Amino acid sequence: MLSIKNALRRPIVSALGILLVVSMTAFLSVGIGQAYVANNTLNSIEDNFTTVALMTEKFRNQSNVTLQFGDQTQTQVTRQFPEKVTDFLAEMPEKYPDIVKDVSSPGLASAYIPELTVDFFTHHSYEESVAKLNYTGAWPRPHGTPYCCAVFEIELTEIGEPFAEESFIEITEDQTKAVFETEYRAQLKGNITSVIALHEGFDEPTGRVLSVNLHVKNLEELESLNLTVGEKYIVYSYYYVDRVWKYGNDYVGCLVGDELVYDENVYYMSTDGTKTPASITEKTYIGENSETVTCTVEEYVERYSLPSMVHVPNGAEAFLASDEGAKWREAIENIEINEHAFPVIGVEKLGYITDFAREDSRIVEGRDFTSKELEDGANVCIISETLAAMNGISVGDTIDMNYYIYDWSVPYQWYINEGIGIVEPSAYYYTSTTGMAETESYKVVGLYRDSSEWSYTTGDIYSFTPNTIFVPKSSVTGSMDYSDQGMFRTYVLKNGSIDELQKEVALAGFDGLFTYYDQGYEIIAENLFAYDEVAKQALAVGVSSSLVIAAIYFILFPMQQKKNVSIMYSLGATRRRRMSYILGSNLCILLPGTLLGCLLSIFSWQYVSQALYAAAEAESAITFEVDTPLVLMIAAIQFVCMLTASLILALLMAKDRKMHERK
Repeated sequence: MLSIKNALRRPIVSALGILLVVSMTAFLSVGIGQAYVANNTLNSIEDNFTTVALMTEKFRNQSNVTLQFGDQTQTQVTRQFPEKVTDFLAEMPEKYPDIVKDVSSPGLASAYIPELTVDFFTHHSYEESVAKLNYTGAWPRPHGTPYCCAVFEIELTEIGEPFAEESFIEITEDQTKAVFETEYRAQLKGNITSVIALHEGFDEPTGRVLSVNLHVKNLEELESLNLTVGEKYIVYSYYYVDRVWKYGNDYVGCLVGDELVYDENVYYMSTDGTKTPASITEKTYIGENSETVTCTVEEYVERYSLPSMVHVPNGAEAFLASDEGAKWREAIENIEINEHAFPVIGVEKLGYITDFAREDSRIVEGRDFTSKELEDGANVCIISETLAAMNGISVGDTIDMNYYIYDWSVPYQWYINEGIGIVEPSAYYYTSTTGMAETESYKVVGLYRDSSEWSYTTGDIYSFTPNTIFVPKSSVTGSMDYSDQGMFRTYVLKNGSIDELQKEVALAGFDGLFTYYDQGYEIIAENLFAYDEVAKQALAVGVSSSLVIAAIYFILFPMQQKKNVSIMYSLGATRRRRMSYILGSNLCILLPGTLLGCLLSIFSWQYVSQALYAAAEAESAITFEVDTPLVLMIAAIQFVCMLTASLILALLMAKDRKMHERK
């Protein structure tokens, strides 16, 4: 109480003391705080920024070889990098270890997730959801695969004349022969009387006209269908097109046919037009354990042939319930699974994926994968905010996935065989020939937003749909597929090494081979280094100024209290009372001064940051949020030190008084 009264009797002196403490607290808190935050940010910048090099198409050569086989002219188109380029790419990690940190190769898998509904391509305009063919960019995006299968019951209204067609399959490696097959096509039309299976993304087509492009191997197969106007048929299509969505025409169309190679219809044609039967007696496919299985052509056809079209005089329901409808029932079950099939990308780090590295995609809710999750293969995933909103999924929820692998033998998955569905990842068609893995639960830890989503008209080979799910690569059970194009090949560089790699690439004669993205690292790092140097200088000024202010404070206050201590002693005050007076007097100044100093530090934080950036002559400022806990901690330490020093002085003054009395 005496200390408080004494402070109030001398308001100007007390205010001066508080002002000194405020200044000291502000100098220390802001000086140490800015230097600490700048240094900490500088040290953590490597973890927060990713620098990547992405291959351009500059050196990928397109080779067109046109050959004449009898009356057939075929052009073989290949697009690949020259050997010297592929050798350079292969040697980069070992040749430039100080530049190339890693070569990222994420993999593509597919998962059946029954609880999720896909974002169907039909929810978007045709122009936005199908990429244009561009050999300097993307392949054409498939029309919503694998979400375009359908099974209808139709009443036939029109039968076109069948016509034979020689279909080209491939040119032999020696380019002396080409493989062809004779097939037959017929254009049919019918009214859709009932929908047996159709993905939910399409409009209800019952009552509309279905245009059918029927594909058969021989006339006997066509005759066995017993095509008759007015009769009912079931048609299965793996390529159903709603033309209202695509063209605005009020009818729908589909491609029907199993597209399997029958030995008797396949032949070689040499350059002089001579035909030779292609004696194919065996076929191979990939078995359940990823081993290659050899079987007869008949076994292969039985395993992979699809239902196409069948006459149902007693109606679809009766046919599907019969033994004859077993294969159709299986196909319908597969369609229902494909309804909830999703492309899954296994990543080594999300920031290595092109769109995330160049910031066209970013996490808008939740977080990225942790290093431990990526290393341990934790069952965590990041999905699009579009998919989350459609399904009512939030960060922290879990989703159950059933992985299944791609079956290379399924003929209607041509887009995967040609690398198209991998470069712009699409889910695989599910078939019962491969089966599914056990159910695994994945926790949603983040939601991403992609700036392009379904807008593929620019031909961007790094694009992906909002149905794409990202998981740690080591968490994927089963096999994954890879590519050297699109998001599936990224050269990860050490931050700040773009100029070095550009020089090496130019010296090798491949200038323009890569395009680079560093998320603004070089500019930010340059500014941070400059800011860090100025912050260190400000720290030195702040600490030295605080020490001078502390010395002035002790001279003007604790040291000047010696006279009052002597008077208290002469009046008979106990030593404890004298020390309490000294500590209380200092506490009345130190406590409000420290609190006001904290407030001043917090409110002046951004002004000091701007002043330091101006002094550093940085091109752009990085805004550091006020680190309030750090400011409070520095102020608390200062308060304790000042109070402790005052206590030591009190003890010394009491000791000096005793020694004087003895003399």
